[in-house]
Amino acid sequence: MESTGNLWLNIYNALEHRNIKAVLANPMKTKAIASARVKTDKVDTRILAHLLRADLVAESYVPSKQVRELRALVHHRTSLTKIHTMVKNKIHALIDNGYRCEYSDMFGVSGLKLLKSLEMGDLDLLVLDNHLAHIESINLQIDKVDVAIRDRACEDEDIAE
Repeated sequence: MESTGNLWLNIYNALEHRNIKAVLANPMKTKAIASARVKTDKVDTRILAHLLRADLVAESYVPSKQVRELRALVHHRTSLTKIHTMVKNKIHALIDNGYRCEYSDMFGVSGLKLLKSLEMGDLDLLVLDNHLAHIESINLQIDKVDVAIRDRACEDEDIAE
């Protein structure tokens, strides 16, 4: 199969699960496909099959299943962290619009106490409460992912030994 985006990963995992050997072709190095006059999936597949039979496929590196899973967890953690930062920025924007919070760490223990005690209008208070609940939820999710990453990393160390 040809490596394009992340779509190949789902197919590769499914084939690997069924103990079918898959070869991931490096599209930049597989010149025959790029130079074909007619570009369809059917033509590309036929050319890849001929190249594979002749052992001429330039293979892309595919990490082990454990490494792929660890990468997926790290990617998921990164996306959670981005959401976490976005919600914190929304709280900063809300507070900067007329409310004073003089703590350097607005999201530390003292800062959160102050945030929860601010006198605000009903709408602002609702928005703030929702954002704070969202942050708590994301923190729990990040903690769970951290445990999974730590567990997988320890498994990989055991495998390496």
